[in-house]
Amino acid sequence: MQITESLSSVKPTGVSIFFSAECRMKCKYCYLEDKDVMMEYQHKAVEWIKSNRYISDIQEAFGNDIIEIGFWGAEPSYTLDYVDVEKLINSFSKLEIIHLSTGFLQVEPLLSFVNRLVKSVGDRKFEFRTQITLDGNEEINDINRGKGTTKVILDNIDTLLTHLNSIDTNIEFYVTNNTTIDRENFDYLLSGKVEKQIKFMETLHNKYKDISRKNVHGIFKYYNRIATFCDYDKLDGEKYCKLQDWLFLFKSDIKLRERFNIPVLMSYVMYCNAGVNAFGLDFDRKIHICHRTFGYNLDKYKGKSDVVKNYIFDIEDKEKAFHFGRYISYGSHQFRMSLSTALIKVLVKSGDISPIYSDDFFAYTLAKFINTSVYCPFDNVIQTGSPYITSSNLYRIYGNGLLERYMNYYFGVC
Repeated sequence: MQITESLSSVKPTGVSIFFSAECRMKCKYCYLEDKDVMMEYQHKAVEWIKSNRYISDIQEAFGNDIIEIGFWGAEPSYTLDYVDVEKLINSFSKLEIIHLSTGFLQVEPLLSFVNRLVKSVGDRKFEFRTQITLDGNEEINDINRGKGTTKVILDNIDTLLTHLNSIDTNIEFYVTNNTTIDRENFDYLLSGKVEKQIKFMETLHNKYKDISRKNVHGIFKYYNRIATFCDYDKLDGEKYCKLQDWLFLFKSDIKLRERFNIPVLMSYVMYCNAGVNAFGLDFDRKIHICHRTFGYNLDKYKGKSDVVKNYIFDIEDKEKAFHFGRYISYGSHQFRMSLSTALIKVLVKSGDISPIYSDDFFAYTLAKFINTSVYCPFDNVIQTGSPYITSSNLYRIYGNGLLERYMNYYFGVC
């Protein structure tokens, strides 16, 4: 199958813009630049948004048929007040979705933006999605995100959802959480804390489910998304497997069910759509294959800077960016599969992953899972120096009991 040919006519319908570079949280696994550099970026981002140049840049790069725009970077609430919402909505007649991710240490800019959005959208079909970084209750979230952040975030969630429920509009509002853990959290969670975190999120979810209008969706679930760029070993994989057992036990597996399914495993489809129908765009008129290269510290990971720069293109080279993105995400699938299968065999022999993967069927299944459900070219570049080679860390995480659990839990295979 000529994947790149079949995708050659696909026009990007989504864009994430480098909307903000300022953040006052102190997340321990953050990979962005230092504060001084990020503030330089913030000044550029604010000027870009205030002048509305970002609108003309989106139109030049992707046309007028954009359906979805994401406000990405660091903390978008520091830039929201500068958005001319009416001009943005009127510039893209097919725009249906705006989404952002926030640490949520302040809520007023978001409330103001929502009010302007409601006025500008009118009766048009529209969704506004807010993803909030919340790793659990304060026992774990304050450790990961900074002391005192949990109470502020919870108060702001309550303020936001109360406000959304008071508005008479047809806009669909989605407020969800993003939960991240790293290896330092494993032992803490396994000391009898997982159930507590799951119930914390369930209580939060039920609180807003019971009081929300039909167009307001407060969806809070506990799930264990692991932090990237950590040096995971076999023991970490075994611990992570035990953590997932708790999610299965309490049916808190919504994110797993989204990612692990037969259509994904039987196709070339990635969970992420970066490089195909969604790209990034920054204030220097650069197209990014993935928004995660916004503000990326090129000096932090020695030897990787030149490779990362290959993911960033001038607007004038947009067709080259589109072709490269599609090849990286889809066209290289068979090549990546062969590399993954070979690496799996080596990891079995070295004792880094379960011996079940010496079997060709299970080795292929693990390779397929890694290359569709959790494959990220940007992660690969940072950890291995190549977009095609997935770090052995992921195989250690998923290849020490976890993939077998998934297959047994969903399909009764293992």
